[in-house]
Amino acid sequence: MIEKVLITGASGFVGYHLTRAAKEAGMEVHAAVRKSSDVSEIRS
Repeated sequence: MIEKVLITGASGFVGYHLTRAAKEAGMEVHAAVRKSSDVSEIRS
């Protein structure tokens, strides 16, 4: 079973690194950000 995680503030420094770590661990990541332009680096 794939673990799911919601990360708020994913475009910030800590959120960005948490998002990357969760994705690398094979988790399904849902991210909340303020602006859609902030997700270019974290979108898979």
